[in-house]
Amino acid sequence: MPIKNRLQTIRQQRGLAAAQLARDVGISRPTIYAIEAGNYTPNTTVALRLARALECSVEDMFSLEREDPSAPPHIKVKFLSSGMKPREGQSLQLCRVGDATVGVPAANRQNYLPDADGIISRFGPNKSEIFVNPLAELNSGKRIVVGGCDPATSILGAHLGRLGFEVIAASCDSRCALEWLKSGLIHIAGCHLHDTETNEYNVPFVRRLFKKGDVRVVAYVAWEQGLVIQHGNPKTIRGVKDLARKNVRMTNRERGSGARQLLDSSLGKAGVAARRILGYGTIARGHIPAALAVSVLQADCCIATRSAARYFGLEFIPLASERYDFVIPQRYWDLPAVQSFLEILGRSRFRHKLEAITGYDATHAGELRM
Repeated sequence: MPIKNRLQTIRQQRGLAAAQLARDVGISRPTIYAIEAGNYTPNTTVALRLARALECSVEDMFSLEREDPSAPPHIKVKFLSSGMKPREGQSLQLCRVGDATVGVPAANRQNYLPDADGIISRFGPNKSEIFVNPLAELNSGKRIVVGGCDPATSILGAHLGRLGFEVIAASCDSRCALEWLKSGLIHIAGCHLHDTETNEYNVPFVRRLFKKGDVRVVAYVAWEQGLVIQHGNPKTIRGVKDLARKNVRMTNRERGSGARQLLDSSLGKAGVAARRILGYGTIARGHIPAALAVSVLQADCCIATRSAARYFGLEFIPLASERYDFVIPQRYWDLPAVQSFLEILGRSRFRHKLEAITGYDATHAGELRM
């Protein structure tokens, strides 16, 4: 708790100069000034000598200043999480996006607690409003919030960190990322949505959702997406038709995700009804969580990227090569953090590292698509 300090007031009431009080107590004059300014807390001996010299009690000079528990410091925050409800005491990363302050659940790190900028302290009357106790001053000029489902966002963020900026990754499906961007809750949206009418990725969806000139679409990577299967393929799964077998259980992805879109399209082409698939209603929110379910034998297969299968040492059956792009509002285009983000996409060193770790094709990363 902060200490309430009345030393200067009492000294002046006694008519004592700081130099005289310092001599009486046996300390230096600068130490007196430091104590009065609250920059130095005296030990017990010095506090007792001060009390004796000023003919008062220690409690007269120093007391604990209690904070009002009924009104803790807090800020109103927009909670960003796909499929997760906020809970009191939850750790968040915070960032200013336009006029809003958004909070993203602090990323889980195996064996270690994640760093955080604030803790959820309470909810509004209908729980649609979240109030957070901030743990540090917001440095939003150095941060950007990127929504999407690319597991390699952390690699991009690490490179951006070397330039003095930070990426807060808001994990969500592609449609959700575009909706958050439309609502002004994130700086950049990542998506991989296939338009069957034009056989094009992402751009048709962006054109339907945003006004001309409001956003730009920047190429990122091409990746393979397909069936991720347990090591050794013990159920001898060869394609989507095998998902209808009674001894095969899958983990699915949420509606609005590119993975779910690809699965449903593949099932339709194969003439397989979703109701016949065991585990079709079991949802994993993200490529890594989906592949993890297969890795720990909770499912025989899932649909995810080749990079997710590689990460867990699992088998992979490709179904499609997809484009993953970034959508950036024009109003954020000139932000230093966004310009640095785009600069990194164009660096050959970053592309080579990304391709080596993930298996992505980053040949066109950073090119303007719209």
